[in-house]
Amino acid sequence: MIKVVMAREPFPTAPGPSVFLAGPTPRLGGPVESWRPAAIAELDRQWREDATLTVFSPESRGGIRAEHYDDQVGWESAAREASSVVLFWIPRDLDHMPGFTTNVEFGLDVAARKVVLGCPPDCPNPERNRYLKWVAQRHGAPVRDTLQGTVAAALEFARPTDRLFIDYMTAFEASVLHTSSCPACGNDQPCEEGEAVWTLFVELQDQWKSRSATSLTT
Repeated sequence: MIKVVMAREPFPTAPGPSVFLAGPTPRLGGPVESWRPAAIAELDRQWREDATLTVFSPESRGGIRAEHYDDQVGWESAAREASSVVLFWIPRDLDHMPGFTTNVEFGLDVAARKVVLGCPPDCPNPERNRYLKWVAQRHGAPVRDTLQGTVAAALEFARPTDRLFIDYMTAFEASVLHTSSCPACGNDQPCEEGEAVWTLFVELQDQWKSRSATSLTT
């Protein structure tokens, strides 16, 4: 099951796997249709996990644009940061979908979070994607040339097992960092903040061990 969250709509309150659909957006009323409905349909077809997959789309529901530019850009930035993986699909078309903002977003994200890059070779200006492909490969980000393949690569990052490991490692690092800088916790007398950090780490550690044990017996 997937849940689509459109531009400026509230984020889910519970954590879970998520994908942000990054890439050029066609001009409203222009001759080129959006690629995102096809991407959403493909995500829905390929997602077979029990957990709900949140799909963030920067396009406005019903075509109602943001009143203020900052509202749109702020939402997009927060949604990309919150996502398990950012899926970039760039059917480069300098006349109708130049993707100049997409270039900047890709540069910001490729070294900071999980990213997958899709560049169709039959788009009007595929040569304009060459540098992005080079950068992606330099950073170890998967590069695909079909929407189906790009979705499949993105879902490998979004699956709950991957998210659990990332959260577990993050909690471990936070616990070590706090203990090393807190005199009370360093003397086995946890402060209130340290107790919360440690409890989260233990919970995620137990979940990870349980999942690992299950995988060894199946």
